[in-house]
Amino acid sequence: DSTSVQFQFNESTGVLSALVAVPEPSAFVLAALGLLGLLAFSWGKYHRRA
Repeated sequence: DSTSVQFQFNESTGVLSALVAVPEPSAFVLAALGLLGLLAFSWGKYHRRA
C-alpha cells in the first residue's frame, strides 16, 4: 500500500541526508568506489557474454 512506500521513501531520503550531513568525504568515496566496482563488474559480465 502507499503508506509503506511513503515510509520507505522517507527512510531512504533520511539515510541520504544523513550521508550528506557527514563532514568527512570517506562515505562518499566508499559509495563512489562501490558504484564503480559494481559498474565494472556488470560491464565485464556483459562483454564476456557477448
